[in-house]
Amino acid sequence: MLSERDVSVVYGPFHKRGFYHPGTNNIYLSTLINKTDLDFHEAFLHEVAHVAKHYNMLELYKASKVAHYKMEHEAEEFRINCLVKEYVAEYGTDHDINIYNFMDDNDISSWDEKDVRFAFNKEHRKLND
Repeated sequence: MLSERDVSVVYGPFHKRGFYHPGTNNIYLSTLINKTDLDFHEAFLHEVAHVAKHYNMLELYKASKVAHYKMEHEAEEFRINCLVKEYVAEYGTDHDINIYNFMDDNDISSWDEKDVRFAFNKEHRKLND
């Protein structure tokens, strides 16, 4: 998807873990994060979500705080869905899943518990339909 939309990934000692800038069409990832670290994977997924959901929408980034929070929530929801898919692909859903451990392990806010539950339920339904 990134190559289809001509999005580049730029590495540097940025003050944030990562960010997408639709004006430059770049994802910026901090070199202060080890590329093998979970934080790097989380930051990358979150920024890819902005490309997937908010590509070429610079006006949204300049809009109200409410619009900005909505975009951040959409990106986090995308990241959660990707992490849940990865988890289910590796471990399946035929066991008890402690979503609180999952959330803690993946640095997911308690505010997003509903999204995590929804993502696991969706993957469980896919496997059992």
